[in-house]
Amino acid sequence: MAFLIIPLNGLADSFSDVPADAMYSPHIQRFLDQNFIFGETNFGQFAGTFRPADPITRAEYAKLSAVTRLAEQYGSSGRWNTLTKLGLVEAVDSKLKAYYQCASGSCSRIGNKPFSDVQEKSPECLEESLSTSTLCEPWYSQYVYYLVDKGHMDGFEDGSGEYFFFPDSPLSRLEALEVILLNSPTASLSSDRRFQRLTNTAVSRGSLAPKCLEGAENYILDFNGGDTSSANRLLSLAMLADRLDLFGSDCSAFSSQDPLVRAAYLVSPLTRQEAPRFFALTTSYSPLQPDPRQDPTVNDADENEGSPAGNGNYQPPPYHPTDVLNNGGNNGGNNGNGNNGNNNNNSNNYFIIHCYHFVFFSPFFFLRPVYPHFLHFFAFFEFTVLHFMQTFLSKTLAFKTGSIAMMIF
Repeated sequence: MAFLIIPLNGLADSFSDVPADAMYSPHIQRFLDQNFIFGETNFGQFAGTFRPADPITRAEYAKLSAVTRLAEQYGSSGRWNTLTKLGLVEAVDSKLKAYYQCASGSCSRIGNKPFSDVQEKSPECLEESLSTSTLCEPWYSQYVYYLVDKGHMDGFEDGSGEYFFFPDSPLSRLEALEVILLNSPTASLSSDRRFQRLTNTAVSRGSLAPKCLEGAENYILDFNGGDTSSANRLLSLAMLADRLDLFGSDCSAFSSQDPLVRAAYLVSPLTRQEAPRFFALTTSYSPLQPDPRQDPTVNDADENEGSPAGNGNYQPPPYHPTDVLNNGGNNGGNNGNGNNGNNNNNSNNYFIIHCYHFVFFSPFFFLRPVYPHFLHFFAFFEFTVLHFMQTFLSKTLAFKTGSIAMMIF
C-alpha cells in the first residue's frame, strides 16, 4: 500500500498519474516532498503512481492523520522536513512504539482489547529493521491505536462486545472532516480548540460564509438524520470546510451546481487525491501549508471580499424536510451560485429506482448493526451503478443520482 511501505530503491519525485495542473496536485506533491506519502510499490520497486481517484481506506486515512498530528506536535522541533524518507519513518515510529500493541490505556475506549480486525504488532518488531518482517504486520496498527487513544477515530461494536475498525473500508467525506476539523468528536464546537483555530483562519481570510454549499443545508441535514444535534454538528463541519476552500475556491470539487448533488458528495467516499488537500488546508504544520496568495484554489482576504464567502450576514435557512428520495426539487433552497434547484417530480422513475434499491440493497441494510462499514462498500458500488444508469438511461430515467445517497443511511 502507498502510505507506508518503504521501497528499497528507485524513489521518484512525482507521481505519473497525478497531472500537474490538477487541483489536488500541489498538495499531493507537498506530502510527497515532506516524505509523508511514498506511492505505490511493486515488489520493492517504486512504481511512481498514486491512484488518485480511488477511495482512500480508513487505515490509509489513519496513517495520514496520525503523521500530520504528530508533525504538528513534534515536527518543527524535530526538523522532520529535513529528514530522509527512512529517517521520517523512524522519527514517527519512535513516537508510536507504545501503540504497536493495544495496551489497556490506548484501548480503554474499545473495551481494553484490540480490534478484531487490526492485529497487534509483535513486541519483537521493535528489534527488527523497517523492512518486510511479518512481525511488523499489519503496517497500520500503530496509527489506528494512536488515533483511537487520542479520540480522533473510533471503531464499531457488533453488539457482543467485539470491536471492529474496518481498515480496508472507505470513509465518507463527512467522516473525514470530523477527523481533521476536530480535536475531539465529543466536545462542543465552541470548546474544541482545533475547530476554533480553523474558524479563526477562515475569518482571517475574509471567508465568513459558505460559497459552495449555500442552499444545500437542508439536504445535508436530511442525509444525516434530519434536524438533530449530530446532523447539525456535521453541517457546521461541512460549512467550515467550505469556508476553508477544501472544495476549491471555485467549487471545482463538485460536478454539479445542484445543491442536492453537492450534499450527496459529502456522504460519498473520500478519494486518495482529496485527503492530502484536506490535511494541508487544516494543519498547523507549516511545511505542509499552502500559501493562499500562491495557490489559485484557495482564496485570500482580498479574493473573498465581495464574493459569497464575504457575506457576514449569512444565516443557515430554517430547517424544512427535503424529501430527497422522491423529489429533486427546490426544497433545498438556492445553490451556491444563486440558482434555484430544479423542481422535478419524477415519481414513476423514482419508483423504478426504489424497486431496484429494494432488491439489491435491502439485504445489506440489515447487516448494518453488525458490520456497519460494509454499507460503505455497497453504497459506493450502488452509487456507481446508478451513475451509469443516469448517464446512459437519462432519457427514460430522469432521476438525480445524488438523491439516492439518502438510501445509504
